[in-house]
Amino acid sequence: MTLLAQQTFTGDSNTSQFTLTFDYLDLSHLGVFLDGVAQTSGFTVNQSTVTFTTPPATGVTILFKRTTPIDARLVDFQDGSVLTESDLDKSANQNFFVVQEITDGVANKMGVDTDDKFDALNKVIKNVADGSADTDAVNVRTVNSLTASAVTTANNAVSTVNSAVTDATNAKNDAVQAKTDAEQAEADTLALKGDVTQLKADTLQLKNDTNTLFTSTQTLLASASLPQTLSGNAGKFLQVNSGETSYELVSSVASPKFYGLKLTNGQLNQTTSTTGNYNVSDYDYQLIAENVSFQIVNNTLQIDLP
Repeated sequence: MTLLAQQTFTGDSNTSQFTLTFDYLDLSHLGVFLDGVAQTSGFTVNQSTVTFTTPPATGVTILFKRTTPIDARLVDFQDGSVLTESDLDKSANQNFFVVQEITDGVANKMGVDTDDKFDALNKVIKNVADGSADTDAVNVRTVNSLTASAVTTANNAVSTVNSAVTDATNAKNDAVQAKTDAEQAEADTLALKGDVTQLKADTLQLKNDTNTLFTSTQTLLASASLPQTLSGNAGKFLQVNSGETSYELVSSVASPKFYGLKLTNGQLNQTTSTTGNYNVSDYDYQLIAENVSFQIVNNTLQIDLP
């Protein structure tokens, strides 16, 4: 609906300049409103252009409304005065603008439409009293009071349903997890079965290898011709026999000899024996060893040790 003496815009945080489509007789007749609150500063008016210092925020309702005074005439004609066009226009426009504003007021009122029903023109109806009769209009406060219990019950029901859905979801997740765990347990069991089977095979192989080693050891011991008994052989040693065909027990594995050397009149005398008693003071040099040989090379005594 196009009104004659007022315009409405919606702020977008960017637009600060607005153009009026209606005239006014004096700047004081122009009202500027933001969300229904009259503004006395923060804007300037240049003829038909209104410019805000700060663009109105997004969603703010901007209203420009002309209100021409009706309590007094703007032009008071006097007898014998000169009638000017401006005075005549101002007087006529006062009446014309007032009629426009009354027309806007009627258009903005909630009236009966052609279908015999009141039309609120898609506007919010405010200051509605609490109804008492069955046919009275009700305000939001009354509706909230009447529906509070139902809303609470509905909210509780929604909460219960949401809780049930959560429980069902958790149960489903638990079931899925249980299935996954069962499948993993089955896989682990199969793997364990495979490991047990392999362990069994390895154990059998180890048994066979042990038997083979035992047999080989017995064969080796048999081929070594070791003595069959140890009775009466305390303190003896095991050595390879002279024919290098088997082992034999001996009282000693060493055959040490006494070697005594004496230089007499430029002659080297050597005494060698495996038994007997000798006085070491009778010799210039003596030792006990095995397989030692002596010789003089270039007037030098050379001892060859094994």
